[in-house]
Amino acid sequence: ADLAGASVIFQGDVARNLIVKASLAVISGHVGGNLEFKGDSLTIDPNTVIDGDLNYSSSSRATIGSGSVITGKINWKKAEIEKPKEKSKGNFWTALTWIISLRGYFIMSTLMAVAIIVLTLIPFPGFILLIFLWFILAVSGNVIILLGRSKALATTKVLEQRFFPSMGLGFILFFLTPIVAIILFFTLLAAPLAPLILMLFGVATFCGGIFASLFLGRRICRLLRPGTESTPGYLCYTIGLTAILLLSFIPIVGYLLVLLALMTGLGGLVQTYAKIKIETSSEESVVETK
Repeated sequence: ADLAGASVIFQGDVARNLIVKASLAVISGHVGGNLEFKGDSLTIDPNTVIDGDLNYSSSSRATIGSGSVITGKINWKKAEIEKPKEKSKGNFWTALTWIISLRGYFIMSTLMAVAIIVLTLIPFPGFILLIFLWFILAVSGNVIILLGRSKALATTKVLEQRFFPSMGLGFILFFLTPIVAIILFFTLLAAPLAPLILMLFGVATFCGGIFASLFLGRRICRLLRPGTESTPGYLCYTIGLTAILLLSFIPIVGYLLVLLALMTGLGGLVQTYAKIKIETSSEESVVETK
């Protein structure tokens, strides 16, 4: 006889083998053959008779009541507890990890060096350089948003809910990180960490500027066209980027506004990453408790 379910309670007689697959099983009566069990918990009631073997796989040993008779052998195989699978990180963080890797950094640095050499050797007019810069930022920003749509929305939501804390955190990181890197550079043991910290800082600031542009663009799109809450809004990012670049033309004030946008985006990005780590740790602790 074959029995299966979340909880199985067997009371009676079976002439041949009894196979049970359940999370919890209680066996009482007479089994004319072998008893096979696979699950979490097995209980053999008192005065139960098993004419064959007891073969079971569970996380703990079976509870066998007094007076029970098992004619054959008792074979127990401890079942391995499946560990909760780690959540796969979003594509955005995968792309960010690649960017800050040695290979990604080398490729990006090479491309930037080639672009700088070309722009230096060829006397392009100023407006062409500005259009080229806008195009590079628009394409790269939209690619990053495309790779991590959920993270982009999460960061803009953090900026909406915690704008001034994001600005303050970004201000601290923007000025404190280079100082820490310089201090580490002049130490013997931690000197190799200085370039890595500066590289991470540069990538995070760049991504922060992208999310700040997306945040501003979504605010503008919300005024022009309601109903853009659920999508990252690639057009909205382009609008926000254009607005920030136009603000940079304002003498002194424009540069300060752009710097403020970079710091705010950086703070929002760091808060989003910290929030994701805390939520992931909380979910893992809940699973372990269960």
